[in-house]
Amino acid sequence: MACGEMSGRFELRNRRHGEDFRRQMFSRRLELLNVLSPAWAEKEKARLDEILSRHPFQDR
Repeated sequence: MACGEMSGRFELRNRRHGEDFRRQMFSRRLELLNVLSPAWAEKEKARLDEILSRHPFQDR
């Protein structure tokens, strides 16, 4: 199972009402990648930060 799929499933099982689903999904994704390779997690964090700069979290 890929890291993205695992983080998506984690978010679905732990969804928080009113919170942008990406908060948990992105956080979990970085946790999983960090276990495999801190360098991969760092690179992914930069990519996610770029996404969030254009499309910020939308909590209700």
